[in-house]
Amino acid sequence: MTDAELEFMQRFKTAHGRSWSGEYLLEQGSQKPRLLTLYSGWAIKTITLPSGESHLIKVLLPGDMIGLESVLRGAARHAVQAVTDVTYCALDCRQIDDMLNVPSLARRLTVMLLAEQQRISERLAVVGACNARRNFAHFTLDLYQRLRERQMARDEGFRVPLTSLQLADALGLTTVHLNRVLRSFRQDGILTLENHVLTIHDIAALREVAALSGPPAESYPLL
Repeated sequence: MTDAELEFMQRFKTAHGRSWSGEYLLEQGSQKPRLLTLYSGWAIKTITLPSGESHLIKVLLPGDMIGLESVLRGAARHAVQAVTDVTYCALDCRQIDDMLNVPSLARRLTVMLLAEQQRISERLAVVGACNARRNFAHFTLDLYQRLRERQMARDEGFRVPLTSLQLADALGLTTVHLNRVLRSFRQDGILTLENHVLTIHDIAALREVAALSGPPAESYPLL
């Protein structure tokens, strides 16, 4: 960021906060705008359908923005819950228009949103293919890349604080099916997941299962 951008972002930040594992940073349907950036820890974005079913739609990592929809559209259409203890920066919702009037910051936000849309499109395509191994491989590589961008992953893998139920939900699988997929990857020597630590033994094979032949999706700038 330029000096001018950094100066604006310092004014944009109003406070630092902390939430404990299991607490909600944002509640679905809330009419109170809240804009945050996750500073440390993991969180999940969930949506509850009219039927009462709740689904995990995204894993949030440090640097991810929370609540932009509630600021721009007046209500939160999803909830955000801390998976681990988290810290965050609270941003001044009243300055969002000022931020959009800074061309370089507006471009950063636009690129971030476009990259997020690309990730969503790719995930929908993979899930729609109804191939559980490909689904898991794609999810793992996407998460691995995001964690490496934040220096939160080693070359051989990373820690996953999600429960089996949360991980299965993120993939649209049952826990039974998830365990079958994990067992197949372990037997093939591609990866293992034990005690919340995912170890990648053969990343080339994992990319082949995910049907990724080109470079990873372009990273977006973090606000």
